[in-house]
Amino acid sequence: MGVQFAKLAGLTVPATASGPESAAWAKSLGADHILDHTKPMRPRVENAGWSFIDYIIEQHRLLARIAQWFDEGILRMIMREGLTPIDAANLRLAHSKIESGSMIGKMVLEGC
Repeated sequence: MGVQFAKLAGLTVPATASGPESAAWAKSLGADHILDHTKPMRPRVENAGWSFIDYIIEQHRLLARIAQWFDEGILRMIMREGLTPIDAANLRLAHSKIESGSMIGKMVLEGC
């Protein structure tokens, strides 16, 4: 969600990703630059032409508009997968997907 907030604020947005699928997803959310977070970050930042990354989040101003932005379709949810119910099998499945390093976005376990 931070990528989308920063783009709405008119910022140039770097995002981190470790593979082509997650990089493409971050780009689809508005990231301008992708930095591989599996490698040392300082060289990645300097190779992008920056000496540092600065950001400001004025949450009190954004919160007033978040619901409106979702209603208008400006923001998209980052949940990519949901598993129901919350049971041992789904906990194992979720854990294996996260450990595989192939997850893009967020997974939600829901239900009784």
